Amino acid sequence: MGNPIVKSSDDLLTEIHITNPNPEKLLQTKQKMQAVFKKKPHQFDHVIKMGEYKLQDAIPIRLGQDFETHRLVVERNLKILPQ
Repeated sequence: MGNPIVKSSDDLLTEIHITNPNPEKLLQTKQKMQAVFKKKPHQFDHVIKMGEYKLQDAIPIRLGQDFETHRLVVERNLKILPQ
C-alpha cells in the first residue's frame, strides 16, 4: 500500500473492492458520477484556478480541466471494476 496520507486511485479501488458488500450499487454510483463529471468541464471552463504540481510552481489552469481529470479517473475505474 502507498503512503497512508496520500492514496492513489488504485489504493482506493482496492479498498472499495475489499470493503464494499454491494458491487452493483457501487457500479450505479460510479455511473452517476460519470454523468455528472461529463457536464462539469463545460460549466466551469471559464473559471481559472491555481494548479498544484509536486515539482513545479503552481500554474493557472481552468477548473474545467480539473473536472475533466476527475471524469477520466471515474471512466477508468468503471472499466476496471469487476462486472
